[in-house]
Amino acid sequence: MLFALTGQAQTRVSHPPTASEVKKAVEHLASLTGEGDDGRAEGVARKVVAYLKAHRPDEDEASELGLTLDTALDDQAQLSVYSFSHESGGTRGTVHNVVVQWQNATGQLFAYHMPVECAFAELYRLRAPGRNLYLLLGNEKGSGICLGYTAYVLELKGNYLILNNQVFDGIDHGKQNELTTCNVAMTFDPARQVLSLDADGGPNDPDVYSDKPFKPFKLVFRQGRFVLLP
Repeated sequence: MLFALTGQAQTRVSHPPTASEVKKAVEHLASLTGEGDDGRAEGVARKVVAYLKAHRPDEDEASELGLTLDTALDDQAQLSVYSFSHESGGTRGTVHNVVVQWQNATGQLFAYHMPVECAFAELYRLRAPGRNLYLLLGNEKGSGICLGYTAYVLELKGNYLILNNQVFDGIDHGKQNELTTCNVAMTFDPARQVLSLDADGGPNDPDVYSDKPFKPFKLVFRQGRFVLLP
């Protein structure tokens, strides 16, 4: 159920898949070869989401399922980021499928398959009084000449996950709550709430698909948005 086009309602499932069913589905997807996965990742994601609405696997338990617990925060929402992978069959290589899990104030578990493919390694709570906003940082190979770095912002409101906040509007490569660049690393200073972008030092040109030269820049998080620092 979509809530006012801004939030995804999550409900408890009555009959979640077993651990063995999840493991079998994840391992089968990972074993596939060829160009793309023909939408089969969506089916696996539904099983993973249903399982995570009923279980909170730690790092070892996730590994037994074929999942990776990429990052998590020990706060009231207990936000955790899991992933499972499949091969693209092309120069992109491994594709990471992301599922987030959180809990509401009563401890009920919720999960959602994120509309982004990235190996997220960092998770930060953003400074926003009265709101639960989080920043995810990670990277994913986009092609033979592009290592894509992604900053992704989500918001939790109890049972709801908000994915369309206008966080990066007006920023090059930004769209609503997502910022992605090629060969341009992102680092975040939580004390200053500053996101810095600079060439990653790899063999390929920074911002290789852009029609103008890349210049390092910084963004600061203020009043629910990232804005350019002079």
